[in-house]
Amino acid sequence: MSAQREPVECCICMDAINFATNNCVTPCGHTFCFQCLAKALEQNNTCPCCRAVLMEVPEDEEASEWSEWTDEDEEEDEELYDDEALVSFRMLYQRLDGEDVEEEAVEDDEQVSNADETETVDDEEEDDDDAPLAEVEEITAKLQSRGITMLDLVAMLTVRKSANVAKHTDRFINALDSILDNAITDCDREAKEAAQIQDAHITEETK
Repeated sequence: MSAQREPVECCICMDAINFATNNCVTPCGHTFCFQCLAKALEQNNTCPCCRAVLMEVPEDEEASEWSEWTDEDEEEDEELYDDEALVSFRMLYQRLDGEDVEEEAVEDDEQVSNADETETVDDEEEDDDDAPLAEVEEITAKLQSRGITMLDLVAMLTVRKSANVAKHTDRFINALDSILDNAITDCDREAKEAAQIQDAHITEETK
């Protein structure tokens, strides 16, 4: 007489298990109806009774990329999002204000603005190049009015000091270069202003 197995109920559906046709025993020793266990494994990879892992789930590539996402990547992404959001907000505000603005138009405006600034700088440089320069006599008079003598200029050019001049210290000799530059700059500015005044008078007379 063959020994009969004791009836076992499926832990999921609680029906008696037919050991001849429909049963499944897990590595952890629990028995289930095959269909019940198959449905359970569609939702989870562990045993419904003891939660032991029954199968390995292949790692999702997208999930793997997110797991490698660092705080630094997140900060860079947030900065990029903030920049885009700021541009979008500005464009929305301009549209609400009655302006029809597109990204291309904004970029064109920026390029035109930059070009205008460049042209303005170039025009100013050209004006400076065309401006009249002060005469040597004017610069000499300016230096004399500031107490600079021929002896001082020779001392500056030769980097030497006169023993007979009390002010000929190292500090004074080194400062003479700046004094000369300032005098030339002031004279050139005065010459430019004088030329502008003269041009204004000529313009008034021709009207």
